[in-house]
Amino acid sequence: MLGMMLGLSALAQSLTPIKIAIVGNHQNNPIHNQVRLGALIALDEYKEKFKKEHKVDLQGLTLQDENNQRKLETALNDSSILGAILNVDSQLLEKVAPNLARDSLTLMTVTGTEDTLTEQKWPNINRIIARDELQSDVVARFAVNTFSPKRAMIINDKSRKGEAYAEELKAALEASNVRVVAYEGLPDNRGVNSVALKANFYQPDVIFYSGDPEIAGELLRTLKSQKIDVPFIGNDTLDSPIFTETAKSDAVGAYFASIAGTPDSFNNAYAFNKAYKEAYGKTATGWAIYGYDTTKVLLAGIEKALNTSKKVPTRAQVMQAVRNGTFSDLITGTLKFTPRGDRASTTLFIMRIGNDLNASVIRKAGGSQK
Repeated sequence: MLGMMLGLSALAQSLTPIKIAIVGNHQNNPIHNQVRLGALIALDEYKEKFKKEHKVDLQGLTLQDENNQRKLETALNDSSILGAILNVDSQLLEKVAPNLARDSLTLMTVTGTEDTLTEQKWPNINRIIARDELQSDVVARFAVNTFSPKRAMIINDKSRKGEAYAEELKAALEASNVRVVAYEGLPDNRGVNSVALKANFYQPDVIFYSGDPEIAGELLRTLKSQKIDVPFIGNDTLDSPIFTETAKSDAVGAYFASIAGTPDSFNNAYAFNKAYKEAYGKTATGWAIYGYDTTKVLLAGIEKALNTSKKVPTRAQVMQAVRNGTFSDLITGTLKFTPRGDRASTTLFIMRIGNDLNASVIRKAGGSQK
């Protein structure tokens, strides 16, 4: 018995730890937590393989986001962390990216859609989902082809993301000969009545919104109470239970863009959906699938670097393997990153909220990113 215990102890000591950090507001943000749960399934699938083939103890390190740059950089300073999945505010991500690039730490994001995130072409930051630029174009085309609007109203929450998306959407609509009759900023709930009055005055054929899902829910309830019943189309921030919880039955019939879709959006998600159900006792989401695929990309990059170096790779080797690799064994389709870290070919979804307040995919649109 003692010999067996000593043998197990020696085996444990012979394994080299490699950690993947998963950072997000997991306690308060359901999307971040769904990404985390999907990531943990991928880690579990690779754990035994890394142990047997590479003598590596693969570990997932969950970190709660506190929106604090210094704390985040300190937490990621552990040399055994070879990659991190960061679902944090895009502005925080932009601050830490150049500092962590100096340490060659590979950063992956599932939720950071702002265009500016990859404009600096940092070698270490990669996103698996569509950027806002593509999203606004897809939403504009959907609205024009579906509703043939002549007059549009655009509202945003005056956040950097909300305003940038609204500007891109305005340009796309005007390029399609849609007149933007009202362009409003709504930073909090206090202005919803004023915006609704303007909507009643300008009589748009469609209303677009980008920004906070709670504000969107309050706005939609106010619009409906004033008998303003035109198509309401939001950006990806409305892909949150907060929107339907706030708008309640008034959310029925609303549309929004989604970068994640639903589990039914992917033909080859059966095995993952089953594993997720068995692990957590609930149905997977599109966010969980993207968390799973993102982690698989990172782990495949680490494994490629392991096979090349024949030992535990450096952070720089992992960074290069991820940025330059082609990854085909993914639920969301084959992936290759552009030189600036965007997914070269991606998919967006247009969702519609049904009578049960659940959203379903009504359109899929592919797009290329440079």
